Amino acid sequence: MPASENAGGIPAYPGAKVHTSREQTAEMRSFEAFTPDSWSQVVGWFDDQLGPPAWSRRVAEDMVIYEKGDDEAAITVSPWDAEHVRAGAPGFMEDARTAIGAAWRPSAARP
Repeated sequence: MPASENAGGIPAYPGAKVHTSREQTAEMRSFEAFTPDSWSQVVGWFDDQLGPPAWSRRVAEDMVIYEKGDDEAAITVSPWDAEHVRAGAPGFMEDARTAIGAAWRPSAARP
């Protein structure tokens, strides 16, 4: 994962492997990362790293969403099922148990 200072303040989860399939723009950057660690372990780690007042946290079914500022950055943590892996995808996606989605606005793109 990219360093926090290069990713809108989003901390890099240790050992996560990044897979970027979205087009990056001047207004928004994003990536999806995968780890073989359990969902609860990843959520616990982010809970320890992020907190008020900079970050808020909410739960939507089996996904935890962390949000920073007014549309400045967001992280989602959700369980990953390797059954959804497409042919030709990186091997680490087959071993993953948790997906981490991240998106942020570069400082130049913020209102």
